[in-house]
Amino acid sequence: MLTKAQKSEVRGFLRRQAAYYDTIQVSPSPNPVSCLSWALAFQRVLYHLHQTHHWQTSGITYYSDHLLFERLYSGTLEGIDSIGERAVGSGGPELVDLRTQMTWLGSITEYIYQGQSGQLTVESLLGLSLKAESLFLVLFHKSTTSSGVS
Repeated sequence: MLTKAQKSEVRGFLRRQAAYYDTIQVSPSPNPVSCLSWALAFQRVLYHLHQTHHWQTSGITYYSDHLLFERLYSGTLEGIDSIGERAVGSGGPELVDLRTQMTWLGSITEYIYQGQSGQLTVESLLGLSLKAESLFLVLFHKSTTSSGVS
């Protein structure tokens, strides 16, 4: 459980991230059904990102980082299936069309890895995972509040 000070710090961090992410092109349209397609793609990116980091981690903290990334990617699977089923039920199978999903996957992945090149350090892997998770939370919150989804 987070302390009151930690919760305040997290809220401040998310507010700063929201202001920063206002200008990027990886957020969904305000249409609630389109948000499901976007959220599905983003969850798929998170799954692959964390699984890749699970394989790439090394060094003195290898075992704990390896387990952390495994918990992260394993935890996204249920969400992927749930969002995919809701998307099909709400808007039809075109929302989970692989071509559409791959377009989202590419733009989201490119944004997350922006500025990264060469061999990544363990700190870079952790930073990218945190960046991706916070980006998803901020953009999902913004998309659902602007589209009236609650």
